[in-house]
Amino acid sequence: MKKITFAELVDLFYQHNIDNNIKSQFDDPKALQGVVVFADSGANTGYSLENRSYRFSSDNKYFIPGMGGNSIYAVNLDRTDDIRLDWYIGHKSWQIDYCYIEEN
Repeated sequence: MKKITFAELVDLFYQHNIDNNIKSQFDDPKALQGVVVFADSGANTGYSLENRSYRFSSDNKYFIPGMGGNSIYAVNLDRTDDIRLDWYIGHKSWQIDYCYIEEN
């Protein structure tokens, strides 16, 4: 696993969608899978790594050029929480530790 920043992940997902001519949400059979890991601090103090790590795909609106939306739907790795990830990115209590792209 190579740790990357959220900005790097966004760039990779965006470029994947351009290269594969993805125009609509959840319509890419080859969608990349990414994980954002929130720091063990703020609102996430004391939670397990799996609980504060959220998986999402490159075919969310946030990563599709010209889609007209910014949603990122994600589920944590222990599958106890589904969220709109874009609502938490940048929030002072939900600081990102690192991200990575899951290998197939």
